[in-house]
Formats: sequence, C-alpha cells, structure tokens
Amino acid sequence: MMMKAGVPVIGAILAGIVVGGLVGALNGFLIAKLNLQPFVATLGTMTMFRGLAYTISGGQPVYTLPQSFDVLGGSIGVIPIPAIIMVVIFILGAYVLRYTKFGRHIYAIGGNEVAAKLSGINVKRHIAFVYIISGVCCALAAIILTARLDSAVPTAADGIELDVIAAVAIGGTDMQGGKGAISGTIIGALITGVIANGLNLLDVAQGPQRFVKGVIIILAVILQVVKKRKQA
Repeated sequence: MMMKAGVPVIGAILAGIVVGGLVGALNGFLIAKLNLQPFVATLGTMTMFRGLAYTISGGQPVYTLPQSFDVLGGSIGVIPIPAIIMVVIFILGAYVLRYTKFGRHIYAIGGNEVAAKLSGINVKRHIAFVYIISGVCCALAAIILTARLDSAVPTAADGIELDVIAAVAIGGTDMQGGKGAISGTIIGALITGVIANGLNLLDVAQGPQRFVKGVIIILAVILQVVKKRKQA
C-alpha cells in the first residue's frame, strides 16, 4: 500500500522489515518478560495481525505493484532470486548457530533454560532477540511472496504455519528444544514441498491435504520420541 501511495520501493521494503521486527519484539516481550506460553502468545499475535491486515486492506488484494519490486520474485538466468535469498539466509543462520556464542547460547536455552540461566546466560534477552530475528525473516518471506504474486493478498499464506511446523519436525529439530539444525529444516521444507506438489498433481482437495500434513507432523514427533527413548 505504501508503494501504491508513491513511497520508494526500498523505503517500503525497509518499512515492512521494520514492522516484522517490531512484531517479533512484541512476541519476545510477551514471552520473555511476561512469561506467556510461546504457543499462546504467537497464536494470539498471528490472529491479531492477520485481522489487522484484512481490515487495513478492506479484504481486497493490493495489485499492480512497481516493476522494480516484482524483480524480487523473478530470476537471474535460470536461478530464482528467492532461492538466492534463501541460500544466503541459510548460510548466515547456520554460521550463527554453529560458530558464534549467541548460537551456542540459543541451543543451551533450548536444552535447559534453567541451567542456561545459572550458567550466566541472559535468557530473556536471547529469547527476545530470537523472536525479533523470526519477525524479520517472516517479513522478508512475505515481501518475496508478494513480489512473486505481484499482489498483496490479506489471506496469503493462511495456514502456512502448519507447513512450517511440518518442515521443522521432519528436519529433525527436537520439539522440546536444544537439538536441530537449519540444514535439517531445509530438507524438511523440500520434503513437504514435494508432498504438497504431489498431492496437487493428484488433484487432492485442501482438506485431505491438511489431514496428511497433520499426520506427517505427528509421525515425525513420534519418531523423535522413540529415538530419545532408545538413546536414554
């Protein structure tokens, strides 16, 4: 809507990323400072801001965006620009988690928050930063999706949180925290994408597709539990 109002593309993109970061900061405040359950806090804010997006847009898509913005959804030769951005984010995230103190602290907090706190880690600050990073990444993903669709649809990506959970679970991330890697999540995302495309090609309706995704999530978590019991 800012671009349609004449705001330069770069300014509108930066504004979108800032808003994503602010939403992440709100989640971080609710969870780290007010000790709300993460699932409850993020579900509540997700519903709030989806409703806000629908209200601001009047439930109508915003289309005919500047061509310079749509470039983000295009490609360089045969390589899609979104794929390039994904690889850059993947490499940066993997490096931070594996080779920086911040990344090691995140794993420690996920494994045992109390032990991490007793070890001198500022748990609340790290949790807040994680949600801010998550908000920025979500904003970037939304910008790319908008560029690919050449329109901003208020109901776009509705239900995609199920795909996200499935990708993370299939990728081997422990749902109780402390274990996991971005590489596994990428593999999980590719698997869920292949399954979704296969179901679409088979002309399977959205209802059964969601059922299948739910089954996949449950099976992935069951496998994690079984693996933990064998290691114990």
